[in-house]
Amino acid sequence: MACDYELALDLFQPIADSSKIFFNMGMIFQAMGQLEDAILAYNDAVLCDNYLSVAYFQKGVCHHQLGDYDDAHACFHDALLFLRGNYLIDYTQLGLAYRLYACEILYNRALTSFAVGDDDAAMDDLAEATKGKKTPDHSKIDDAIRARGSGCRAFLVPLKLVYRPPPAKIANADRVDYMGKSRVIAARNTSDNFVEFQGARGVMPDPEPDIKPIRTLERTSPPSSLPRVDTDARGRRPSAQPSRNSPTSPAPARYGRRGSDASIRGRGTPTPPPPSRRMPSPAPARMRSPYDPTPARRGSGGSEYAPSMYSKESVIAGKLRVKVHFDGDTRVLLLPGDASFDEMLDKIEDKFRETQFRVRFRDEDGELVSMTDDDDLILVRSLAADENKIEVWCQ
Repeated sequence: MACDYELALDLFQPIADSSKIFFNMGMIFQAMGQLEDAILAYNDAVLCDNYLSVAYFQKGVCHHQLGDYDDAHACFHDALLFLRGNYLIDYTQLGLAYRLYACEILYNRALTSFAVGDDDAAMDDLAEATKGKKTPDHSKIDDAIRARGSGCRAFLVPLKLVYRPPPAKIANADRVDYMGKSRVIAARNTSDNFVEFQGARGVMPDPEPDIKPIRTLERTSPPSSLPRVDTDARGRRPSAQPSRNSPTSPAPARYGRRGSDASIRGRGTPTPPPPSRRMPSPAPARMRSPYDPTPARRGSGGSEYAPSMYSKESVIAGKLRVKVHFDGDTRVLLLPGDASFDEMLDKIEDKFRETQFRVRFRDEDGELVSMTDDDDLILVRSLAADENKIEVWCQ
């Protein structure tokens, strides 16, 4: 049965608020070959559950496949640490049909030690792993000892395994009609022959009176030589107020973008508002993920500066998911929710190992248009059905 990974990510991303969902997304990215994005998903999983040993384990496998042996060694160390002295953890009761053994973690850590040239530490881990062999698959621990790690492959969770909800929840997911279907047994008159809750039937509203509107005559005041004086409801004359066009009254001030002074030329210099006594609050720095490798920009004062282009709600909603088509290859990138255009370019360069390319998107007419700056990125997100999911083409 073929797996629709794109559809799975679309379904998981809106509900990604637990370690299990983030772990499932990491497994999907790992199955798609996007190991960097899988590592980010596993990072989110362990942030939700610091003791999720299997997430550290899979994260270490990704680092090992990327050749980051020091990071892989640290992940396997954490996975063994959060096993808390047990020789295995059975995740089946939690929804993941997998058993994580301590000997498998030691075996993978030994392979990373062989890769960095620390053969003594590797042999110590393999010797300890042989004491915890439980399944026939663990026989390759002895093979690794004989071959000193040469040609050995790491243990990993099968990529088609994900956390699944309990069968009881799935059984109760279908809609159940507890009330049943109502039917009429007897009715006194035909107007009551219904079962819906729609109120009384057969009651017609009162007809509107067929009265034509009376045409009124407009009354005009007779001409008078005296000026008209307005009075209030009590017959009192209101206090005099200065005319808007009086030469003594100040001209209304206009503030805005440059060029607005031309509209009030000849009417005097606009009076600026009085200075505020409150000190201006410093602009908040953009929230950065602890796993974002992109260096923060620095302002003149040395503080991190990155203007936010979107509202707080859109940043909290999730990461920016960019679907990139590059010369027949399609991959999905995960960026911070307030990522800039330059950060997206850096991510594309790291993903496809290309430095010379042009980014384009489809406009309202379906034509490919070049992207050059942050304004174009804002436009792309505004055209998308979901501002956190966009699609671009590179060549």
